[in-house]
Amino acid sequence: MFDVDEGFQREIGIFNMPDEPKQKLIDGIKQMINDRILIKLSDQITEEKAAELEKITNDNTAAMQWLSANAPNYATSEEFAHFKANIDPNSNVDTMFAINKWFLVNLPSYPAVLAQTINEVKEEIKTINGK
Repeated sequence: MFDVDEGFQREIGIFNMPDEPKQKLIDGIKQMINDRILIKLSDQITEEKAAELEKITNDNTAAMQWLSANAPNYATSEEFAHFKANIDPNSNVDTMFAINKWFLVNLPSYPAVLAQTINEVKEEIKTINGK
């Protein structure tokens, strides 16, 4: 997963916006990035894998079961500690980590596609904002 952090917000010119409209914009940006990633990776996801991801995304128990089977020691890992430090503390960190880990396990190209998509969206927003 990813976060629209302070640096991202500054780069696209929304850091100083009032909190409520800024959060709505951030939510929209996150959704746009997620949608684009899924489109780019859709040819690599089988129906079975898509169903598994949907279940992990929508059911915390399923996410915990997936983590137990695929990353049993995640809670004490450096990877999880780093992830947790960089994610919204109000979110369900375990489920978010399960989703992120699912992508890394099932779609090895995910990190590169994520980075590329984030940069594309960033540049589009900067162009719209005249930055």
